[in-house]
Amino acid sequence: MQLDIDDQLHERLSQRAKEKGFDSAEEYSVVILQNVIDELEAQTSSEEMENRLQDLGYLQ
Repeated sequence: MQLDIDDQLHERLSQRAKEKGFDSAEEYSVVILQNVIDELEAQTSSEEMENRLQDLGYLQ
């Protein structure tokens, strides 16, 4: 997959990657995307769990 990003964003990613010890902006971007997806999936799971507990009458 290839993402098109503007030069300013690429520079910001490159700088942060360097600060965090990554070899490239691309490597750093993959880690960022993985973390965001994990957080989104965890939020969905938490919401689903809360809804299920409400349905069962454990939460109001």
